[in-house]
Amino acid sequence: MHWPKTWVDHDIGLLHMRKWDSLSGYERVGILWWKRNFPEGGNWAGGKSKNRLPDLTNVSAIDGYIRETRRAEWVHWLSCLTWVPTVFFATWWIVLILAVLTIILNGIPIAILRYNRKRLYGVIAELDKD
Repeated sequence: MHWPKTWVDHDIGLLHMRKWDSLSGYERVGILWWKRNFPEGGNWAGGKSKNRLPDLTNVSAIDGYIRETRRAEWVHWLSCLTWVPTVFFATWWIVLILAVLTIILNGIPIAILRYNRKRLYGVIAELDKD
């Protein structure tokens, strides 16, 4: 929430959209079910909830929402590393279980955020046509 806007102004690094980041691809793997059933915690740590889309006729509001999805995605990418300290005090199988669970439990919201951002890029493209 308090990151400089320049940190989340562009899809750089892990946020860069790849060719496999297509709406139909995400829908094929059940993203719509996950969106409905996975808890949304955007406001748990001072961020903004992403349960409601912004005004889809206001490009500025859409850009703000996209920035928030980028910030949230960075948080989840960094959270994927929280299992690493267990390497120093846990047995290998506990480390493996924690790593898999951490990556899965952060991978789902990452996919949801990327899907939402991809959808909003389409909305902006449509508004630019008009």
